[in-house]
Amino acid sequence: MKNLSRAFLAVLLALAMVLALTACSGGKAPEATAAPTEAATEAPTEAPTEAPTEAPTEAPTEAPTETPTETSTEAPTEDPTEAPTEEPAEEPAVAAMSLEAEEPAEATEEPAEATEEPAEATEEPAEATEEPVEATEEPAEATEEPAESTEEPAEATEEPVEATEEPAEATEEPAEATEEPVEATEEPVEATEEPVEATEEPVEATEEPVEATEEPAEATEEPADEPAEAEAVEEPVYDFTGTTLTVFNWYDYIDPAVIDLFEEETGATVEYVNFTTNEEMYTKLEAGAANYDVIFPSDYMIERMIANDMLEELDTANMPHLSGLIEWLKTTDYDPEGKYSVPYMWGTLGILYNTEMVDGPVDSWDVLFSDEYAGSVIMMNSQRDTIGLALKALGYSMNTRDESELNEARDLLIKQKQDGVTSGYLLDETKDKMVGNEAALAVVYSGDALYAMDKNEALDYAVPNEGSNIWVDGMCIPKGSENKACAEAFIDFMCREDIAQMNMDYIFYSSPIQSVADSTLDVDERIYNVMNPSEEVVERCEFFHDITDAMDLYESIWMDIRLTR
Repeated sequence: MKNLSRAFLAVLLALAMVLALTACSGGKAPEATAAPTEAATEAPTEAPTEAPTEAPTEAPTEAPTETPTETSTEAPTEDPTEAPTEEPAEEPAVAAMSLEAEEPAEATEEPAEATEEPAEATEEPAEATEEPVEATEEPAEATEEPAESTEEPAEATEEPVEATEEPAEATEEPAEATEEPVEATEEPVEATEEPVEATEEPVEATEEPVEATEEPAEATEEPADEPAEAEAVEEPVYDFTGTTLTVFNWYDYIDPAVIDLFEEETGATVEYVNFTTNEEMYTKLEAGAANYDVIFPSDYMIERMIANDMLEELDTANMPHLSGLIEWLKTTDYDPEGKYSVPYMWGTLGILYNTEMVDGPVDSWDVLFSDEYAGSVIMMNSQRDTIGLALKALGYSMNTRDESELNEARDLLIKQKQDGVTSGYLLDETKDKMVGNEAALAVVYSGDALYAMDKNEALDYAVPNEGSNIWVDGMCIPKGSENKACAEAFIDFMCREDIAQMNMDYIFYSSPIQSVADSTLDVDERIYNVMNPSEEVVERCEFFHDITDAMDLYESIWMDIRLTR
């Protein structure tokens, strides 16, 4: 009985061997071997490189013809559990590792249909397609045929599985082993197309960064301009040892420490001389009573002196700090090209009043002529300013040459004095009297108002609705100066940010240096509105202009006012 069982098993094994040989040699398995060989050898030959042509020609022709024959005839007969697992377990692993190194991404999407294919038929086509895939896209299409042709051998392996249990285990193990090689065969197909696209996308990606780097390059050009200006303002080094510089300025109109610093940094000696009005300064210059190197006239006086050829043209190349000026002050209507003057301070003319002594709002010049404040109004001892505010109160221009308008202004001011409304015509001492509560209202410049407001919280300042004067005091070099280079150095020194800050803090007037003006943003709103008036206030104000042609009329009117008791 045992012999009969053995004979029956031998017949089944023989039948399994015949079926296996028929599947390997007479079916489509050889076509599967040939297909990748032809596809891999022909397509890469046409490709631009020769290396892919040689590699796939050798690998597919040797391995597929030998390996399937040995494993199909010997392995199931002698020990079906060992032989099929040795070769498929090693070589597919190598193929899988090499392919994973090339394209590990999307290689496991379509292996499901061919998972039971024999490792022998699909293993070597996988290796054959590795290099053609790198060479060109055409081998990728060739690898699709072996994938289809391996389906029938996969079906052929199912019959031995039904015939016996032991060979079934033997064939299932190779089938499991073929899962990775089959995936490896499909992997190059997808990997061939995607790497090609991947090589194109990086090219496009590199173009976009190139464009991106151009925009930052343009973006860095504009910021580069700002540092360029900052670098241009290099601190000049001067040596004016032995030079005496005569400066003609208003009283109490500079921080004394500034003069000391200039002398220390340049070696020059500064002789500081004062005046009280523009007319006084002009008269002394015209008479030639003294030689001055730097003068501080107001806007309208600068205009007159330019017209009379009394000022030197400035060499602004020697004055780097002028770049920090507020833009609208670089070119003014009294010196359109900025050739003869540099702004020193600027401000407005208005009314300083004591909120504890004045009832109601202070928004008109009329309040200065009200009997309600008789004996408590301080007027300004300045021809242009006082006549100008009276003209504004009447609705006229501060620069009028009309005699009838000027006579109306004269009569208004004379009546004020005769009615006892004004307590006096003062100038520099006014601010201290207001701090001491000696008057209810006073005509002052904005800088004097700031000084007084800082010392007396009951004080406030207003620019009347009828409008007023916006003024600029400039720095000029009179004709005949023997120290022009040192004078230009002094003017530029006054525009240096730290020096301009010192002077503004000392005399409370608005600085023409933009960075210094910006530094006042953090001060009390009450103070800030005086130091930096709003655009609305500036628009209703006007500059004084030279009125040389009507000066005799102005002088006559001013004399009538001053002599009135």
